[in-house]
Amino acid sequence: MERNICINWSVIVEEAHLRRKQLGFTQERLGILAGVGTPTVSHFENGHQNILLSSAMSILGVLGMLDSRNLTFDTNRAFYEPYRMVVICSAVSREAEVLCAISLEALSDHFGVEIKEGVVSSNIYVKEFLANKSKICHAMEKKFLAGSFEADGSILIKTEDL
Repeated sequence: MERNICINWSVIVEEAHLRRKQLGFTQERLGILAGVGTPTVSHFENGHQNILLSSAMSILGVLGMLDSRNLTFDTNRAFYEPYRMVVICSAVSREAEVLCAISLEALSDHFGVEIKEGVVSSNIYVKEFLANKSKICHAMEKKFLAGSFEADGSILIKTEDL
């Protein structure tokens, strides 16, 4: 699947420069905190695009411009919930538990899982979830970062989310 992701570098650089000034940091101080040289900070603030990504990320991190939220999934305890027709697993973010689920419809549409009527205790769905957990957990984390929660605070992956 091809995606177009655009970064407005000049806006990022401008915001970083403003934040450095607001924090009262010199370029030298920012460089020390970010673990890069003062010339690297200068190149960054002048909008040069040929600095290392790791250097830019370090600078942005010191300035508080990176989203460090993430989910750690516990897929070993995944289970099928027959009444909601979902496979559920839990994740943790900053010590808070987040319940995550994927609908059987999504498993069927994207991973070829055959939905069997009247099946209430099937491990087939959990096995398919585990076989495809990388892609599914990525979609769950994407919804988490977007703040796209269900009314009960959980994350539900539907067929249109994949």
